[in-house]
This record gives sequence, structure tokens and C-alpha cells, in this order.
Amino acid sequence: MFSALSEATSQIDPKFLVAFWLPSLVAMFAGIGVFVLLTGPGIVDFWLNDLDISKEIMIGAVLLGLTTVLALFLRSAGRPILLLFSGGILPRPVAAWATRRQLEAKAKAERLILAKEKAEHLVFVGDTQDLDFLIQQKRRGLEQGFPQHAAHVRPTRFGNMMTSWEHHARFVHGMDHWLWWPRLLPLLPATMSEPVASEIANTMGLLNLSLVWAVTALAGAAVLGFTGGVWTTALTALLVCLLLSWLCYRAAVYQGTEAARHVHAAFDLYRHEILKQMGLDVPSDREAETALWLGLSYDLLNRSPKVPSADATLAATATIAKNGSASRTSSTT
Repeated sequence: MFSALSEATSQIDPKFLVAFWLPSLVAMFAGIGVFVLLTGPGIVDFWLNDLDISKEIMIGAVLLGLTTVLALFLRSAGRPILLLFSGGILPRPVAAWATRRQLEAKAKAERLILAKEKAEHLVFVGDTQDLDFLIQQKRRGLEQGFPQHAAHVRPTRFGNMMTSWEHHARFVHGMDHWLWWPRLLPLLPATMSEPVASEIANTMGLLNLSLVWAVTALAGAAVLGFTGGVWTTALTALLVCLLLSWLCYRAAVYQGTEAARHVHAAFDLYRHEILKQMGLDVPSDREAETALWLGLSYDLLNRSPKVPSADATLAATATIAKNGSASRTSSTT
């Protein structure tokens, strides 16, 4: 029995547990907590003590099954969740107001960096290195937290971090992130793909936790207030759960920047593996490589079928005839 259990648990993907199953477990416990506050701890304790061992096992199995079903739902809804936290599905007036706030934050960070750069010329030589390090740190945070151009600024911090994440491959190598990342990921060695997948799973897990606490805050407060009439408890639960949701969201933003560093490294180090798989030579200089990636992106995104030339058709016909005769000869032998 223990060997079967060990074999079953070894097949569980730890990244699935972190990204989806653990947030689902937190959601189940949060729902149970709301139920306990609604009915009263004394009644729940009396009901639990009245259960026999078979009913306890059955209830535990049901909760485990519901947690797994919710985890599978979160995994299938990963894209909408990313759009939600990126501000892609916000109402237009709310998105416009939030985008203005993010533009103000970006402008404030740029003014702060400019002020420190001016101050660098007014300090003593011994303090210049420390101030230069601080300026570089602020500039790096600005580049990771906001896109380069103001026209690309999104309504949320997470959306701006994701936009900056995506733009690295385009600005540095001329590659579209969403077009080439699915083609690069299967070619990465385990030493690179495992850290990337772990960092992305951690980011997704924190986002799901933020969503779980936000839903618990709104739904729990509504149930406790309108159904139970315990408005003080409802307000407390609302504030506590919203605080936990905000903390998980901010942690997801910082974790996302760490995941972005690994994805950027994957593009920088292993993008040529795509060219090798496509049977193309690696260009000798960066300008030619950028032109190649732009051309390949255009070819992949162009949905109109290409008509082969007469020479290409003749060459393909000759190849088919040659291979066909060779296969017939080998079969006869």
C-alpha cells in the first residue's frame, strides 16, 4: 500500500500543486471559515463530534475532490485570470482611469531617476559609486515594472510587468514573445526549463491566491452580512481578506519580474535552437539576425498560402520519385 501511495504521489506535478491546487485548498478552508462564522463555532464543534469515522473519511474525500475540481478549473481559466489581473477585461472607464494612474507612477519614477542623476554631479567622488548603484537599481526597477513607451502602459502593475516581460524579446532580438515562446520552450534543456516553469508556477499560484482572497472577501462579507446579520464580522472578514488579496497580488508582481528574468535568459541563450530545428543558419551579426526573426514572424503570421515556384515543384517531384523508387527497391530486396 505504501509503495503504491509513494508511486502515486511521485506522479503529481509540484508546479500544479503550487499554482492551482494549494490556492484551491485555501479557497475550501476559507469557505469553511465563512460557514463556521455564519453558523457559530459551538454548533459546528457539536456537529463534528457527533460524526463517526466513516462519515469523517467521506467528508474528507468530498472536500479533497472539490479541491481538485476547483484546481482544474483554475488551470483551465488561466488565460482569463491573466487578462483580469492585466486589466484586459476591465470596463473601459475603469481601465482609462487606472491607466492614467499607472502613467503618473511611471512619470514619477522617471523624474526621480532624473533628479538622482543630476544629484550625482554634485556629490563627492567617494559617494558617486553608491549613488550610481542606486540610480541603476531604480532604472532597472522602472524597466522591469513598466513598458518602454507610454502608449503600451496597461491599467495595472501586473499588466505593465507582463508587457515589459513580453517586449524584451522584441526589442533585443526582433522576436514576438507569444509567437516564439511556445516554439522555444520544448527546446530548452532541463537546467533552463525547470527554473522557468517553477518561477511561472509561483507567479500563477500567487495570482490565484489573490483571486481566492478577493472572492472570499466579497462573497463572505455578503453571506455574513445579508444572511447572518453579523455586520461587524462581515466587515472584519472583508478587510482582512482584501488585505491578504492585495499582499498576494503585490507578491505576484515581484515574483513575475523574477520569472521574466529567467524567460529573458532563455531567449538570450537558446533562441538559436529554433533556427537549427527549422534548418536555418544562424546569422553572423545581430542586425541580420533581427531581420531574420522579423521575416520569419511575418511568414508565420501571414495566413495566405504560398504558391511554390516551378523550380521548387520540380525539385519536390524529383525527391518524391527518388524516395519512392528507393523504398520500392528496399521492399523488393
